[in-house]
Amino acid sequence: KSPKSSIISVLRPFVQKSLRKNNINPAMHALTGIVTNQATSISLAKPQWTIFVLLAAVLIAGETAITRVSRVTIEQLKRDGHKKAGKLLKMLDDRARYVNALLFAHLTLSTLAVVFVTIGFHDLTGNSTKGLIASAAVMVVVGYIVLGVAPQTLGRQHAERFSLSLA
Repeated sequence: KSPKSSIISVLRPFVQKSLRKNNINPAMHALTGIVTNQATSISLAKPQWTIFVLLAAVLIAGETAITRVSRVTIEQLKRDGHKKAGKLLKMLDDRARYVNALLFAHLTLSTLAVVFVTIGFHDLTGNSTKGLIASAAVMVVVGYIVLGVAPQTLGRQHAERFSLSLA
């Protein structure tokens, strides 16, 4: 048993008793992030989906940066003694390989985030149609802002910094 599951198994009876005593339904306790049974063990309050989205955003910024970074600028940084410039130059020799790896990683994380959000909304609504519509709406907005505009803009504006951080 993992430490997390041991803690949950010890706390579960107390949490369930408190929920019954305070007349809190499963959808409400899913919002609080308290795990009391299998049906609500994955909820929107769990941090997995936000972690996946944030990591994917960083990878998208890095992907954009590697695509946009100027080889001449990095060569100048290497001459100036920047430690990671040499590694980045090697990455730029096979740019497509690294961009494709970042693309695969961010698509995997984004897909996992969508799955967790969909499961969370399904658990909250108890209705697959409403849950699907709500999760689609949330992830379109999150995808556009957090996985689209913001990281790509940062990757373009700070191409050298992001690229060097990935080297």
